[in-house]
Amino acid sequence: MIDLTAEKAESEVIRSFKKLSVYEKAEKLQQVKKSFMYNKKPSSQIIFNTSNTMVGSAILVMPIYFLQTGILASILSCAFVAAISLVTVNLIVDNYKHGESDLPEQIERIMGLKWKTFFAASSSLLLGFATIAYFLLMANLFYTALESVFEGLPAKDAGIIFGQFSYQWAGIILAIISFIMFNIKAMSVILKINAYGIYAIGIYIIFMIYIGIEAMATGNLKFGSGDGGIVMFSGSISDLITLLGIFALAFISHNILIPIIKYNVNFKNNKRDVGIAYVVTAMIYVMIGVFGSFGIGWRTACFDGKTPATVMDCLRDAEGFTFYFLMIAQALVLIQLTGVLPVLNFITRSQLFGIFYSELDEIPQWKSRVWNTIIILLCVLFEVFNVKPGLLISLCGAVCGFLLVYVIPIAMHFKAVGQPRSNSQQNLLIEEVEENSESATSVVNNGLNGKQETVVTGDTNFSKPEITLKQKVFYGVLLVYGFGIMISELVNIALG
Repeated sequence: MIDLTAEKAESEVIRSFKKLSVYEKAEKLQQVKKSFMYNKKPSSQIIFNTSNTMVGSAILVMPIYFLQTGILASILSCAFVAAISLVTVNLIVDNYKHGESDLPEQIERIMGLKWKTFFAASSSLLLGFATIAYFLLMANLFYTALESVFEGLPAKDAGIIFGQFSYQWAGIILAIISFIMFNIKAMSVILKINAYGIYAIGIYIIFMIYIGIEAMATGNLKFGSGDGGIVMFSGSISDLITLLGIFALAFISHNILIPIIKYNVNFKNNKRDVGIAYVVTAMIYVMIGVFGSFGIGWRTACFDGKTPATVMDCLRDAEGFTFYFLMIAQALVLIQLTGVLPVLNFITRSQLFGIFYSELDEIPQWKSRVWNTIIILLCVLFEVFNVKPGLLISLCGAVCGFLLVYVIPIAMHFKAVGQPRSNSQQNLLIEEVEENSESATSVVNNGLNGKQETVVTGDTNFSKPEITLKQKVFYGVLLVYGFGIMISELVNIALG
């Protein structure tokens, strides 16, 4: 995500240069793309970046839903959703051609401009909801930390309170800070901070393992139904659907995968590397979910009938070393979320404005500020009414996941049948970046008409084979499953 954001940020700066002609802008944009395309990475880095992209906000609520759904049911659900997501993401890898910078270019090449616009709208919706979910997690962590230090603060679920310092006021403070960060033009500063975010996630994972081991060592871990007990299957369909929605979001890499795999020094290993990344990510989720549920299952704040927003809510009664470890992990994750939030908003805004502006058009600053204002107001609105982050994450995964994980990749795969595609084992990345100045002119001519040409080299003398009946049935079942989860989650929310 950092490389993608850095490339988009540099491109946006070039677009804002008023003194440059259209042709000069096009030339500089080509230079930016070339400079990033040369930044080739080994398979280990591709695996790490892909996994790091997926591991995000869901880990803060995952142990709660492991506890509510049942350990074994959650592990099987994790493996199931990971396998399905890997199947559809591999459709994107299979149809990728060297020289394409991101998924919208691939979609436009195979399916046309309308589908590209549909993807941009779907991805913007996903990232917009993700931005709000991140803000809710920030607000919850911030206020939980304050509750641990200052006694007498109103509970988060005590209603809307403005007569004294409350959860709502904490959200307003964070909204002001976030709005300032949204309007910072120098994204490079924020990206440098985000580069250390992986350490915060690492500390959080270690903390989850620690509280799980602590529960086992102190005899607080017990299995069976009832308060404080860990079950294998809870039998709750509602909780299972919510967890499937959370996993749907947790395994989405589809919309930002191409900006990662295009840097692979061994392009033919992309499918293998992505597969390993999904296995690693699933193992991380299982580890966090299992150990985290062990660590919070016996605490009264997580008993049946309680509605904790994050894992940290369950640990407010922690003492001694666990309390200090909790405060450190909480502070680091809060800082990490604060750094990710403006990046998410930037990518969301870029994809949304990309529907209405070509690559060479300058986007008026006032429109960016209007967007920043709207998204912050939405964040505050959701926070004031104390919407649970897990609910929003699940809804986002179920609805947006249906579009990005199932509809778009499968539709693109079917459309690509019979079309020529490049041989990924013969095309070299260097062939795609050593373009002459004519490529810039091509971008200008197409950019002025609202369309950009994708330059592709290499052997394209073979086509994809026809899709068999078994494959049609298989992908049809996936679509039905995705649609079913989306409808079930919407019904879940409607019924409360």
